[in-house]
Amino acid sequence: MFLNAISTVFITLALTANVWGGMLEVYSKNKLLPVAPQTEMASDSIALFGKHVFVLNPIYSGIIIFVILYFIIFWKKITLISHVTFLNGMFFLWISSCLFPWNTFYKLVPGIAYFIQMPRRFSVIAFILLILCFGMIMTEKSASKSINLLKLVTPFIAVILVFLQGSTLIHQGVKAYNSPGVLYNDYNVHYQSYDNNQLRNSLRSRDAEYAIKALTKATPDYLPIDYKVTPTNYFDYHPYGNYDQRIIENRLPLKKSVNTKGNLKLIYENNNGNKTIELPVIKYHNTQIYLNNVLQKNVKTSHIGSIYLNMKSGKNVIEVKYQPEHWLTILLWITSISWIILIGYFILRLLKRGVKYYSKKIDCAESGLTY
Repeated sequence: MFLNAISTVFITLALTANVWGGMLEVYSKNKLLPVAPQTEMASDSIALFGKHVFVLNPIYSGIIIFVILYFIIFWKKITLISHVTFLNGMFFLWISSCLFPWNTFYKLVPGIAYFIQMPRRFSVIAFILLILCFGMIMTEKSASKSINLLKLVTPFIAVILVFLQGSTLIHQGVKAYNSPGVLYNDYNVHYQSYDNNQLRNSLRSRDAEYAIKALTKATPDYLPIDYKVTPTNYFDYHPYGNYDQRIIENRLPLKKSVNTKGNLKLIYENNNGNKTIELPVIKYHNTQIYLNNVLQKNVKTSHIGSIYLNMKSGKNVIEVKYQPEHWLTILLWITSISWIILIGYFILRLLKRGVKYYSKKIDCAESGLTY
């Protein structure tokens, strides 16, 4: 099992080298803005009941409480695998809940405000494991027929209740869609259009471009910054407001396109003489900026990475190119080859099984046996 675990780790690393390699390449050369810290982490945890911010639906709370009581009462009669599943589920339920001292833990390790941010995310693992325990309980046979019948009916009742609860959420979404605000949740959303019909049409369109242009979010996560950020000073630099002002609300008359090389091309007509402008473009360490086919060195940037360029009078052509490290190309090849090998391996296994099946069938036919 230990050897299988090690080989699985290396296989996973090979298949996902394009993901972690890209992250490593960007993080190694830039100081990136982390996600917004949650300094009051307890307020983003869950509770089974009460007036907490994130109280679970009564259906899920009921299932979890039932599982807990069942395991406490019949602990000695339950199998080892059920014990392990239940204890893991309870651990993740605990660390995702308001019972865990998150605010105290944050004071000891401030970095978790970025790394974990919202403890309620751990509840996903708890749901899977504890609902699996519920399924184990429901499939155990009992000497009593009435109990077996109850175990047969209970899951169907639970599914119906979950379906009704899901239908309620869908109804709320539809109600919001038909309301003047259109969106069910418009937190941190900037409306580029206040025409309700236009907003609804953009959301219905198969082309996502219309919705992206009509509804924009000022989310500055992972932008390259030039200052040291901590959980306590994060909002002092107003990253959300700066992103809104410098990127979203930057109304420069730019013609944008992507050329055959995959580079961003911008055309700016300057009719006011030579001047410096701020472009709604972010520059990372390996980003290359060409102005009228001339590579710009020592490009000045704002503290969230937007660039400043000196524009001459008339037509200005800006080309933005990202030149990754050479070792990233090697990792991309490793990922591609790994996926080819994996798919080829499964195809060979299927072919081998097919050959074995038909060989056995032919042998049985020749010996006069029915297979």
